[in-house]
Amino acid sequence: MKPRSFFLALIVVVSILLGLAGWGGAIILARSPLSLTLGGVNRVPVTAALVPRQSPMMVSLLVNPDRLEAFTQLAVNPKRRRRSHQELQALEQSLLAKTGLDYRRQVKPWLGEELSLAVTDLDYDHDPSNGAQPGYLLIVHSKDPELSREFLQLSYSTAAIAGNADLVFDQYQGVKITYKRPLRPLGNSHLLASAVVGNYVIFANHPQVLRQSLNSLQAPSLSLTHTAAYQDALASLTTPRVGLLYANFPALSAWLSQQSQPENAAINQTLTVALSVQSRGLVARTAFTGLPAPSVPLPPTDNAAPPTLVPLPVNSGLVITGENLAQQWQHLDTGLAVSSPLQQSLSQWVNDWQTALGLDLANDIFAWVQDDYQLILL
Repeated sequence: MKPRSFFLALIVVVSILLGLAGWGGAIILARSPLSLTLGGVNRVPVTAALVPRQSPMMVSLLVNPDRLEAFTQLAVNPKRRRRSHQELQALEQSLLAKTGLDYRRQVKPWLGEELSLAVTDLDYDHDPSNGAQPGYLLIVHSKDPELSREFLQLSYSTAAIAGNADLVFDQYQGVKITYKRPLRPLGNSHLLASAVVGNYVIFANHPQVLRQSLNSLQAPSLSLTHTAAYQDALASLTTPRVGLLYANFPALSAWLSQQSQPENAAINQTLTVALSVQSRGLVARTAFTGLPAPSVPLPPTDNAAPPTLVPLPVNSGLVITGENLAQQWQHLDTGLAVSSPLQQSLSQWVNDWQTALGLDLANDIFAWVQDDYQLILL
């Protein structure tokens, strides 16, 4: 072989090996907890395409809980690792509290990189005779579709053996859906319907809720993904995140008060919260849409974490930092409906603090805080 041909062949072989090594390294790093050192991942919930646009609330975890737990174990002080592990377990249990699922035993073996829990509708059947019937949706990304199908088949078999429900198989929008027809009342806290769409397993508390979800996928304009408020909020939250919370204030207020309709459906006020991980804990960045514009525009932000005004005590449970508290308080105090549970809860919280401190917080404190501020809960 001529030297030139030999070196060309050698370059090709080395290039292939380097490419394979880089590809393999990228896969390893993507699955490693160290990939979360920047705070999380640079993506938005894919599952929002399956959530109807009128959804009062959606909570999404954008990384596998095992990676998140491994990262926190590496990042926190060794003395706090046990507590951190317990906190993550409590989070898992609270997210699945209304689903009737055992995360560790039933979901963890096949859970992928995204999990979303949503309240999809205030009253999915629109029947005034039975009151408000909220729709609940759980969407889980599967890293092993075969294993997730085995889980579904096992759950169906268990239900059939128990004899408390009839299994019904149906087709809707080209998707096979399975649901349990209870032989006795089970309440809305159980997942009665399920379907598989690609690598995503969808659970709902009623077949109609599942059908609404599939409608959102088939007609994107009906999904949360394509609402202007949601898109505007995501455009302002550009930092890496591990989780995302979205809430529509009027609809959420109606859900909290068990109403079938918002008091003023024309109002569109939303809050979106992006959660990032740091060695000191979770950092939340928020975006409000639909609140009245302040009389004096708020200064633009660069999404960087505000500097701490004082060294944070080691026992800090909650730290809130920001700028121009006077303006922000006026924005919240006048932007929410007076009769909404959210406004009532906010007022009650402030009144409790005022009673304990003997101060009028809005006038004595908030009014003159126009620069950086920090609230630390010990």
